Amino acid sequence: MLPCVYVQAVGVAKIKAMSFYNCSRSPAATGCSYEKDFKWKIVKSITIATLPSATLSKCCNACEAHTTCAVFVFDTDKTCTLLSANQGGAKAPGVTSGMPKR
Repeated sequence: MLPCVYVQAVGVAKIKAMSFYNCSRSPAATGCSYEKDFKWKIVKSITIATLPSATLSKCCNACEAHTTCAVFVFDTDKTCTLLSANQGGAKAPGVTSGMPKR
């Protein structure tokens, strides 16, 4: 996490004061962002888990709970695939891809 920086300058190239703060979100963001009719490319090397018979909310919760999950794909057959990265994607009618709000 990058710190927030506050800098106050007086004149040209003279720093009067500088402060660093931990700007973590409070309260922490929860839930997921969704992109309908889009499918992240599923690659075996970045696949964390595949959950059959899932719901969209269970898919979001599973990705949110797994610290290495970056994105997920909720397919038309109700399969949820958790991925540790994204390798691009394409339009896919009926598919919902998402990512946890962190």
